[in-house]
Amino acid sequence: MRIISGTRRGRKLAFAPNSDIKPLTDRIKESLFGIIGPEIPEADVLDLYAGCGSFGIEALSRGAARAVFVDSNPEALSCILKNLQHADLISQAEAVRLDAFSYITHAARQGITFRIIFLDPPFEQGENGEFFAKAGECANDIACILQESGLMIMRIPTHTQPTFSSGQVSEIRRKKYGRSSIVFYRKDTDEIQSGSTA
Repeated sequence: MRIISGTRRGRKLAFAPNSDIKPLTDRIKESLFGIIGPEIPEADVLDLYAGCGSFGIEALSRGAARAVFVDSNPEALSCILKNLQHADLISQAEAVRLDAFSYITHAARQGITFRIIFLDPPFEQGENGEFFAKAGECANDIACILQESGLMIMRIPTHTQPTFSSGQVSEIRRKKYGRSSIVFYRKDTDEIQSGSTA
């Protein structure tokens, strides 16, 4: 696993093989960043269920201004810090050991906002509906911390149908990668198009 583009291109990323962390594959990451690339420069990025930090670190390498990494797993936080240090990106990052939705509530109360939010919950939480139930409960806070025209991106099991909805955030695209699907949402835009399964 590596950083695939940007100023830290080619640097290897570690992950905890004995944990339940399932990092983005290079194939998915390359496709995903090919779609959102123009949104990255100078963006504030939130990487929830961050795992080894692959998404946020890739964003920083491609020119994001800062990234906040949130994970409740201490092994994940240790791995994130190791990868940030190896990539010499620690000064642009913050790693927080907290449940994803607890952080969302905290950020909303503090007025912290992001241009891009990435959520990569454990597959079992998507399959059993737990993740979507929590996301629905936090819909207003999610919209609050997402900047105008900002992007929210979820990786979920392909066979699930996300039930997340908000009056301020709408699905604009969906892309399948085998067992995983990436779902893209946009806040308050007049250019929303129907979802795609390309």
